[in-house]
Amino acid sequence: MKKLILSISILFIVFNGNSQDVATLDSLLKNKIDQNIQPYDSFGISVSITHPSGYSLNYATGHSHKNTTLTTDMVLGIGSNSKLFTSVLCLRFQEQGLLNLDSPLYTWLSLSAYPNIDSNATLRQCLQHNTGFADYVDMVLPDSVITNPTHSYTYSEILSLVNPPLFAIGTKVVYASTNYILAEMVLSNVSGINYYQLVRDSILTPLIMDHTYSEGFETINDIIAHPRHNNTDMHTVPRIALSTVARGAGCIIATMEDMTKWYNEIFYNNFINASSLSQMTNFIDWYEIPYKMGLGIYRLTYMQETYWGHSGQTIGYNSYFLTNYNSGYTVCVTINDTYESPYSLALQLNRIMADYHKWLGIEATINNNNINISPNPSKDIIKITSEYYINKIELFDMKGQLIYNLENINNSTVDINIGKLPKGAYSLIIYWNNNKSIKKIIKV
Repeated sequence: MKKLILSISILFIVFNGNSQDVATLDSLLKNKIDQNIQPYDSFGISVSITHPSGYSLNYATGHSHKNTTLTTDMVLGIGSNSKLFTSVLCLRFQEQGLLNLDSPLYTWLSLSAYPNIDSNATLRQCLQHNTGFADYVDMVLPDSVITNPTHSYTYSEILSLVNPPLFAIGTKVVYASTNYILAEMVLSNVSGINYYQLVRDSILTPLIMDHTYSEGFETINDIIAHPRHNNTDMHTVPRIALSTVARGAGCIIATMEDMTKWYNEIFYNNFINASSLSQMTNFIDWYEIPYKMGLGIYRLTYMQETYWGHSGQTIGYNSYFLTNYNSGYTVCVTINDTYESPYSLALQLNRIMADYHKWLGIEATINNNNINISPNPSKDIIKITSEYYINKIELFDMKGQLIYNLENINNSTVDINIGKLPKGAYSLIIYWNNNKSIKKIIKV
């Protein structure tokens, strides 16, 4: 059958929901957030949401502390969501040829003084919690960092807290911040630069994330939402012990608007290359937990939608960040209370965004199994084959910009030349027999 060869020129056309849709979405999201704060008045919730159509929401409700409203420009601790910063730094170092994720720890670190740390574990296994190492966190949080808050923890002290491994290397996913302390040590060893300076120079400054900091290592120039722990305002308690024991596993503090920007830069704006993104999202089973583990993120499915994200709990704050990679929307939620979980709210907000995505008319309505794309990733030509005639094709970048559209195809095979496109991820919407499918393609 005749093939169509499409040579793509880049046409940037932004699609947006109408004003009525946006007003409705604003109301739905804010009402849902407000419902989660009522009838409490002791803590606050800060939320940022983005969608590739250009829609965004930054909203806060509740209190930072007594008589003071929590606002969107306040920074909050994101706990273990910090791990994504460490993972991205490792991947970018690998892109630059400075390290290999599959090299064992002994390549960079001398760990003979710590019998419970097997230096044969690879850096990738650390980032994927696949080492079996025990978690030192249980030994110090929360009591030690509260009773002795001005103590500054060293790497040696942290690694000395690690108990014997729970499983053999590579056999199971055992979540342990120990892995990310080791990854931080590798980064500092390879670069000769402190972790917080690496984050600042390699991520925050180039991405203009001016409201994100390594707590305890940098001066914070924004208003800090007061942390609450066990119904107590902990604002006056020094956080030196907490920040130095958390480090690259949990020391980041930020506004939620900066966090949705961070997610968008990683997953949709090519801050890491296609190979790195593929490695980050090569998920493995997390036994006994309904998630799969990547590098600094995990994958979960909720109401037939698949999300990538992470949680983060630290003294005084609890966060949950999610992105729907197939649709491009991101939701970041943080509460300024250790034990108030944002998990349910984050999923509820994502459910609303999934419905809004359908309003825009860019949601897949059928199973994609009848459509095949190869090769994918590709440098130039990709072949689309279908069991049915293809009627129309649209190609979007991950900012939601329509790059190309072709109608009246009426063939079951189409070749597309993406050679002139920038490297990165794209959404291909294929219309057939009054149905449509969405496929993710990667240009390398």
